[in-house]
Amino acid sequence: MMLLLTLIAFPLPVEGTEGFHAIELVPFGEGVAATGEAGSRLLVLGGGLEPLLDITAGDLGIDWFRSIAADPLLGDLWVLAEDTGPFLFRFDRGTLTDADGFRFDDISNPVVDGSGRLWYSSGGRLFRDLADLGIVLDAGWLAVSADGETVAWVDGEDRVWRTRVSSDLEPEMVEERRSITPFYLPTSPVLVVPLLGGGFSMHLPEGSVIEVEEGLQPSWCPYPEGVVYCVSEDDGHRIIGSDLYLATLQGEIVRLTDTPDCLETNPSVFDEGIIAVDASNGYLVVVPDDCLFR
Repeated sequence: MMLLLTLIAFPLPVEGTEGFHAIELVPFGEGVAATGEAGSRLLVLGGGLEPLLDITAGDLGIDWFRSIAADPLLGDLWVLAEDTGPFLFRFDRGTLTDADGFRFDDISNPVVDGSGRLWYSSGGRLFRDLADLGIVLDAGWLAVSADGETVAWVDGEDRVWRTRVSSDLEPEMVEERRSITPFYLPTSPVLVVPLLGGGFSMHLPEGSVIEVEEGLQPSWCPYPEGVVYCVSEDDGHRIIGSDLYLATLQGEIVRLTDTPDCLETNPSVFDEGIIAVDASNGYLVVVPDDCLFR
């Protein structure tokens, strides 16, 4: 049984982000990295939400940004772009300079594990730090555990599988319902699987599964450990209501916001709380960390 608690906070807008409409937000250092404005802009914010990097696709001479990958604490920032084909940028963590670039015929989403190593699937094979591991794996969407021991992926029928990298065992089907990009929590071997029709499941290492029937865009939360996500409603044309919730690994559901004038979507954590997107105006908004049990 899920226990619903309520702990309401009030989100505050982040200066300079009106109309950004972030597509993807990931924790990076003390802040976040994000793509927005229909994939045309890449933004990295520090712990005080000051801009550390603000660059457009045009600045790099590419078409658009597809996805971003980073560990919160280790390794560089990897950005997959479209430039008449997939092109992967590496931005140095310390300087945020464009350090390297790699062109591919095909590539899954990039993923960074807890040691800062880059993973991806290309040409039907699994790669780590640009090296072919000799493992056949054709993944459109990939997830890697923090220790790098287990990978999960979505197959051509939108089902989720997983396997241990160093094992000869057959892959295990984790979710047969239609799913989108899974991810592992960076602090524990918990696999989160968002479902295509809404809701998600959290697969704990001992084999139990926590099902959350309503919710979109789940993202890691460290305190308490679990995921933050949004529950939204629309009128068939646009979002008319959206608030943030937290699902803990103990099976508790906590409502974090109740704000009719702010439509919080696409949440992510940073050092001072939760950052999300106000779907009404595209602003990034901050939910202070006093809404969490630290």
